[in-house]
Amino acid sequence: MTPAPLPDPPHRPRTARLATIAGVTLGTAAVCALVTAPTAAAAPSHRPTPAPAHSPTAAPAHDRTAAPADHQIAAAASYVAALVDHDPSSVPLHPAATRVENGVPTGFSGPQIRSDLEYGPQYRVIQRIRDERYRRTGDTVTADYLLDVGVGAQLATARVHETFELVNGLIKTIVAAIAPVPSVPAP
Repeated sequence: MTPAPLPDPPHRPRTARLATIAGVTLGTAAVCALVTAPTAAAAPSHRPTPAPAHSPTAAPAHDRTAAPADHQIAAAASYVAALVDHDPSSVPLHPAATRVENGVPTGFSGPQIRSDLEYGPQYRVIQRIRDERYRRTGDTVTADYLLDVGVGAQLATARVHETFELVNGLIKTIVAAIAPVPSVPAP
């Protein structure tokens, strides 16, 4: 005799899943502020501009004709910029791209990640990204940066360590480690 199958778990709306993910990523205060705020100000545009060539932390230019190594760093930088400006049009995502954040899968395909970057409420609380540093080893780009989140006044800062695996110039895998940090003064 075969036992009856277990019922499917109750459907959780997409926003509930995102709030849970955002709660892990951004902390309860940021999620509560987002939910209770009557309106949220639009996030400022954040497209890194190149620093002088002699700068050891120069942000990459977004030149698609650049050398392959520069193109890989530019791909990662375009993803980081889209976290703030919600414009993923220049982010070269592989159709089968995945994203894992603090051990929790948060991205399951290129189109879903692109949609989350553009419309996801978990990214609407990001005010700015600063202190970006990129390095490349083979087809892997590592980004380290500070992420300021909140609605209205700054609520929290997180340190992000994100690794991008690229395949044929497209971001295939994103692994993010995010940790809150004590208040770090903005420049």
